[in-house]
This record gives sequence, C-alpha cells and structure tokens, in this order.
Amino acid sequence: MASQTYTYDGTTEWASSEAEAFSISYDTPVQVTCVYDISEVQQQGEYAWETNLGQNGSVAITIGGLNLPPDGDTSGSPGWPLIQFDAGQFAGINYVALIPGAGIQYQFTAQGSEWSIVILGAEQTEIANGSISLTASESASSQSA
Repeated sequence: MASQTYTYDGTTEWASSEAEAFSISYDTPVQVTCVYDISEVQQQGEYAWETNLGQNGSVAITIGGLNLPPDGDTSGSPGWPLIQFDAGQFAGINYVALIPGAGIQYQFTAQGSEWSIVILGAEQTEIANGSISLTASESASSQSA
C-alpha cells in the first residue's frame, strides 16, 4: 500500500473557560493529520476507511494543548478511528477519546467535519466545539506500509 499523509486544518468556533485546561480558546487552530491510500478509496457513494487504531492508515488530531494520537480512539467501535469519504472526496473523520482531567472526565468526539469536547456526567456539558476543513491544506510524500 502506498499511503499519503494529508493535513486538514480547522478552527475552534466556541470554547468555555473550562477548555483553557487544554489551552483551547475561541479560534484555536485545529490540525487533523490523516494517512491513507487514495487509490483504495471508493469513488462512488459514501465510504469509511477503517484505520484500526493506526494499523491501516491513521488519524491524529491537535487542538491547542490537546494531542490525540492515531491509537487514542477509545470508542471501542471496530475499525475506528474512521476517515470518511463521499464520492472519493474527504468528508471528515470519526474519532472518540476519553480524556482524564483533574477529577473530571472529558470526551472528545469528531463526527464528519464537526468536533466537540464535553465534560462527562449527568448533563454532558460541552466546553468547546469547532470544525475541520474538508480540503487538505497540504499532503506529504508517499509512505510504504
């Protein structure tokens, strides 16, 4: 497989003061780095590339001081994190990660081109959200896997 690295930028569209624990505030840049072989992506309809926690391509996310590695998805869903495509074009990611805090449990979720961080509990309080561009800002040289 000849994989390529693609970088998708994004932004933080809203953040509460609780998000400062991760150095996230309004307009904090987001970077999603995906590795996949575009020649293996179906060109018709919707397609989900299963990275299998970095074993078959990868998804890594950086938002402020929060770094989520390719093997950091804690959803328990087979094949996750996923790279989504629609008619052969990048359409976002699926990634869920539990993030321990000082006595608080957070959850990061990305679905398509939208992401959020919530405090887990009875009310699932959202502390930040934003979006991911569907156009790659850069791509890097091929890798053999």
